[in-house]
Amino acid sequence: MWYADQGPSGAGRSPPQWTPVELGDLTEGERRLMAAFPRGAAVDLGGGDPTREGAAAADWSPDQQVRSEVVAGLLLGMVDGEPGRAPQLDLAGARITGRLDLTGAVVPYGLRLARCWLDEPVEARDAKLRVVSLVRCRVPAFHGMAMQVDGALALTGSRLGTVALADATIAGRLHMTGAHLSESAGYAFLGTRLSVAQSAICHDLTVTGRVRLLDAQIGGALIFSGARLSNPHHPPTSGDESGGIVLDMHGIRVGQGVDLDEGFTAVGDVRLRGARVDGQLHVAAEVAGTLDLRRAQVQSLRLKPANAAPTRLDGLDYADLKPDEPATSRLGWLRRDPDGYRAQPYEQLATQYRRLGHDEQARRVLLAKRRAYRSTRSWWWRLPGLVVDGLAGYGYAPGRAVCWLCAAWLVGWWYFAAAGSGPPDPALYALDLLLPTAPFGLEGRFPQQGPGLWVAAVLQVLGWALSLAVLPAVARAFNRT
Repeated sequence: MWYADQGPSGAGRSPPQWTPVELGDLTEGERRLMAAFPRGAAVDLGGGDPTREGAAAADWSPDQQVRSEVVAGLLLGMVDGEPGRAPQLDLAGARITGRLDLTGAVVPYGLRLARCWLDEPVEARDAKLRVVSLVRCRVPAFHGMAMQVDGALALTGSRLGTVALADATIAGRLHMTGAHLSESAGYAFLGTRLSVAQSAICHDLTVTGRVRLLDAQIGGALIFSGARLSNPHHPPTSGDESGGIVLDMHGIRVGQGVDLDEGFTAVGDVRLRGARVDGQLHVAAEVAGTLDLRRAQVQSLRLKPANAAPTRLDGLDYADLKPDEPATSRLGWLRRDPDGYRAQPYEQLATQYRRLGHDEQARRVLLAKRRAYRSTRSWWWRLPGLVVDGLAGYGYAPGRAVCWLCAAWLVGWWYFAAAGSGPPDPALYALDLLLPTAPFGLEGRFPQQGPGLWVAAVLQVLGWALSLAVLPAVARAFNRT
């Protein structure tokens, strides 16, 4: 017996209800589909490519048209399968008229559409499906909020309006390679709290509008390699927390890696704030906006600082940073943080260099941290810091203090030797003035007058200043032992 939908359905309404339809009402395409369904055989009605530019619904003849009621009826069991065969709906080259409504339905069969033109959106809210594959199809929208898919969901190469998968659960993979999405309801892809047990493959994806994956969970990898994302509805505004976001993965959890590489481009902001990536986050992208990594946890971060967009870094935690580049190149990455100076990114980078045994690079980072902090203070607070920085780089460049000490000692040696106002050994006398404890006891035995008094005073003050400047370095050395 054959059935057709005779009642309204959709979000907030009851699942489809079915009443008999006479065989004579079926088109040739519907007859072929119904004959093939019990055997799980594929049916190709010969239609063209709906994803090409200029394609229109009129390109499909009446014999290539299939009513959505027939498709839904087959999926909901209006025809029994043949013994020993696995029924499924496998249709290509058709125009599907009407709205394919599976809201709240339990579908025990696979749904595979290829090169199909769908007049109206697919409604699969709260549905339970086995496998869904729409390959090179044109669909106004796909509404699958809170649906469950036992296998894979594939939208490969299709052109769609909004794809809504909020709170959906996919037990297999999500395939969106080569798909084109465009915003029609405030977003192009809505995946808030989406759960994908395996990988989400979005290679070569093209999106016009916002992609939202807030608090989503991806068990495998999340691949956006070669994807092109733009959000003309919300131009990039780095100072605005809501506008300008093109890819929002706030709070996402990814079991393997996230790839934003191989030609990935984003005209807008990319947000991974509070994300957790247990594998590698690979960013080799052109981002015409900002990259938000605040409070993200990444096992391995692969990022070329020369190509990095302005990046928000406060709270970012990574166990490994690739490629292994000198601190001079990484510091530019930190300085481009739109939020300005934050201590944690410098500490995190210094920890990474220490882990690799690059203590000198770690000191460069910490020195840059002190200088960046100094730039945020009032001018009268900066003056002491400038002195300590100039003498010994806040203790991170103790060699500089040694150079100052040697230069002052040579000048003092030369002066007292030329003036003849010091002890018989002017070199030892100048050194005694420089060392704060005056270990040789010559300072009090040969008091100076006039210019010699000023030279002695300058040597003593400089000696104390250099000693204080190198104390942090000495303290760090004792702490390491």
